[in-house]
Formats: sequence, C-alpha cells, structure tokens
Amino acid sequence: MSEHHNLGRFDPRRKPRLTKQDHAARVQFADWALNFPIEAFAFTDESWIEIGGTRGLQKITRPRGSNPYDFVVPSDKPLFTLMLSACVSLGHKGTLYIWEKETKEERIVNAQELQAENEAKAQRVAEKRKRATQPGTEEYEFLQEKNKKIKEYNAQRKPGEPRKRCRIPKWEFGEEIRERSAGEGFDWFMYRKDVLHPLVYPFLEAVSKARQMPIWLIEDNAGNHTQAAQLDAEEAKARGIHRIPHKDSPVYGLPVWPANSPDINKIEPLWRVLKDRIAKYPRPKGQGRNEIERFKDIIWKEWHAIPQEVIDKYCRAFHPNLRRLKENGGKNNFNA
Repeated sequence: MSEHHNLGRFDPRRKPRLTKQDHAARVQFADWALNFPIEAFAFTDESWIEIGGTRGLQKITRPRGSNPYDFVVPSDKPLFTLMLSACVSLGHKGTLYIWEKETKEERIVNAQELQAENEAKAQRVAEKRKRATQPGTEEYEFLQEKNKKIKEYNAQRKPGEPRKRCRIPKWEFGEEIRERSAGEGFDWFMYRKDVLHPLVYPFLEAVSKARQMPIWLIEDNAGNHTQAAQLDAEEAKARGIHRIPHKDSPVYGLPVWPANSPDINKIEPLWRVLKDRIAKYPRPKGQGRNEIERFKDIIWKEWHAIPQEVIDKYCRAFHPNLRRLKENGGKNNFNA
C-alpha cells in the first residue's frame, strides 16, 4: 500500500506549533531584520544539558542477520542537569555561563540585594516627586509641560472625546518594583545579575565598538528575559544596548520577537553542537560535587573549542532563513 502510493515511514520533524498571529509576527520581523546586515545581530539564549544520560537516537554497526539484542545500547538516565547561557555574533563568541540552583545562603544574599535595590528605587521616586513641586527643577518643568499639553487637548477636544485630568506628582516618576518568583529557578534576577550585566552587555559593547555599529540583541520571550528587560531598560539605554522588543513590551516602530521561533535564533543549533561534543565523554562516576565540577570544566573547554567558523556558519544562515520564512508565509516548515 505505502509503496503503491509512493509513501514511506520516516522519523517526524518536530517544531513548535504556530498560530496565524505567529506567522504574521514572523514575517513582520523578517521584513525589518533583512534591512540590517547580519553583523548587526547578536543571539543569546539558555539551554539545559543532561549529563550522563543517553543522547538522542544512536546508530550502530552490526553484521547482517545478527541478533539485534546482542548489540543493545544502554538507555541511561541523566545523573544531573545544568543550565547554559551564552551570546554569539558573526565573528564573535561570548563567554559561556553555567547556572546551578542557588544555595540557601546565596538566596538570602540575593534577597538582601533586591531589597536594597527596591528601597533605593522608592527613595529615588520620592525625591523626584518632591522636586516636581519645586519651580526650576527638571521634574517640575516636565510636569508643567505635560499638563500644558493636556490643557491644550481639553480645550480642543471634539464632542464625545474624553476629558483628560492634569497630572500630579504622585502619579508620575514611578519605577517598577518587582519581587522574585517563589520558585528556585533561573529567574529574571539571576539572569540580570549573572548574565546580562557581567557577560552579555560587555559582549555587545565590545562587538559594537569593533564593528562601529549598533548591535541588536535577540532574546526569546521567556519570562526571565522579558522581566529583566522591563526592569533594566534604563541600564540598557545608558550602555547603548539595542534589544529586539519582546511581545509583552512592544516598542513603537520596531517589530517584536515572534513567539515560538527558536528556528531563527542562531544560537540554538550551537547547543546541539556543544551537547554532541559533551556526549563523547565517559559517563560521570556519580552525582557528587567533584564530578559536577569536572563536567563544568569539560563544558567550558568544549564551548571554547567550538571553531568560530562553525558559529559563523549558523549566523550567516540568519538572512537566508528569514527569506525562506517569508516565502513560506511565516511558517516554520523548512530546515533552519
């Protein structure tokens, strides 16, 4: 039956499910991104790596007609997992970060840091609102100009249009104060503290300086990315960081990063390359701290050993993939 209809049995390709809105957002992003050279983008993301488990489907060589069960490959469960994060761009490779769950002591220290940050924000907001009542200050002039425009709108508004209220200091100059999630995962605070500020931002600044052009940071819409971007907007602006907006924080005139689109984030295939390199090492002898540290050293070593030519191959596929995406109406039914 299958041969008669020219059909065959194959392993399925797996990709995220996309909606029509996702298709449209992907095309919109592609239209925008194709106006910039590939060198203007940097790609970042996280990935879990399982250590000690069986990776993927393995092929073996055995005599024809032999008993396949004489060549069984053990199906091992991973002994431990680690989360990786990195940033790459055409011609450049960033430092790899390996995250492990915080200790109780680290959690306490981080809570104290966040509390101090939130208290500083509250004090800064109170000072700005106080200055907004004092003629001659920047905050006072800002509020006066804003209320002037509101009064002009109210005087010229058409019948049926809502009347706007003039602003008062306590309605302005606010800064978002956010707490950490109740879980113990890699949340926005850890992403900002351990990845964005010490690794990603310096990487982008160095690449931008080397190329003499702004570099656009591509992150997906994971919660730790979107929350960190919202809370870190001023820091990023002060450092000249350009970020593709997330779908929860659109910016006028810019496309948002489309949902469910790992196929166009060019760091994704590098995780496969790295995991394949790690899989060649013998299985750890256990789950102890020495073995974890040994494999962390192996992961760092293998990351730095990945040739830049390999990274550049995937980065150079960015524009061709976007063109294929457009040809397919935003769908992900192609190899990327």
